[in-house]
Amino acid sequence: MQKAKNCNSGFTLVEVLVALFIFSLVIGGAVNLLVSSLSAQKISLKIEQVLREQSNLAEYMGRAFRQATKDLTGNCFAAGNNYGLVNGATGIRFISRDGFCEQISLSGAQIVEQKSTDSNAANFGAQVALTSNNVTVDSLVFALLGQNQTDTLQPRVTFFAQINGIQLQTTVSQRNFDVQQ
Repeated sequence: MQKAKNCNSGFTLVEVLVALFIFSLVIGGAVNLLVSSLSAQKISLKIEQVLREQSNLAEYMGRAFRQATKDLTGNCFAAGNNYGLVNGATGIRFISRDGFCEQISLSGAQIVEQKSTDSNAANFGAQVALTSNNVTVDSLVFALLGQNQTDTLQPRVTFFAQINGIQLQTTVSQRNFDVQQ
């Protein structure tokens, strides 16, 4: 009497190849999903950093412009004005709350600040970067309205900055009323 052959003893070559093909499709899809997720996270972190830099910049410059005082002597810019544009509107000068001439401008791909070392605007100290090296400032433009003491408008500074392709525009009005002194 002969023994019956056991047909369920293993897989055929075709079954193994089909299983490997399906497994490779599933793993390939999972790896693609992981790579695209990491790429999206990297882009999101760059955008977050640019927005953080813009927020800090707007807060710092807004505070400085609100607290600026009028230049009565003309040492920093035109006498009787609250602000003065420099470098073709890519920079602005004003008298800071501590009485020194201050300038914020575009230098290369960074926004920098300089403060005078005394009451003379010609004696500026070293440049201090207001933006980090991790971002590129594409443009910076200032616009003034009501900066002259003889007009009837409250002094306002509008600044437009484009940092890594993301635009920021803010208008700040001076805290003190523009009254003739």
